[in-house]
Amino acid sequence: PLLGFTQLAFVFSVVGVALAAAFRRWSGRPARMFVRTTAALVAVSLLPDLLVPDVDAVTRVTLIVSHIAVAAIVIPGLRSRL
Repeated sequence: PLLGFTQLAFVFSVVGVALAAAFRRWSGRPARMFVRTTAALVAVSLLPDLLVPDVDAVTRVTLIVSHIAVAAIVIPGLRSRL
């Protein structure tokens, strides 16, 4: 559902902001650490989409594309501020 998508995108964007703030404060290379960490988290977020049985291909692709779309917007936006 669209509402669930927007809510989760917002919540995990806030988590990204918190990670960026933490890396900015405690890391010598905050942008690099932020991108590495968030890329790993995006990869982990794709695992349920790939591993859940009995899901058709269209649903899998839609879920994967939605994860990547949000990451493609949020990660560069936060990285540029580090």
